Amino acid sequence: MTQLIFGQANIKAVGDFMRGDDRVVVLGGAAFGRLHHSKYYQPLFDEFDERIMRTNIAELGFCGMGVGAAIAGL
Repeated sequence: MTQLIFGQANIKAVGDFMRGDDRVVVLGGAAFGRLHHSKYYQPLFDEFDERIMRTNIAELGFCGMGVGAAIAGL
């Protein structure tokens, strides 16, 4: 079994989901770029930049984006 730290395991899981389904998007600036694991996320930016939406943290805004994405079939 391969030993991974949390950041590496997280990036692998997110990348696997995004490769498997074109409808998967990532919302949130805090998820990428501000954490100490951010160096592991660069491959995701390189591969899926258009599907990673760097937003401010606003829970109500996330709810609205999620509802809008669901209505649009995303």
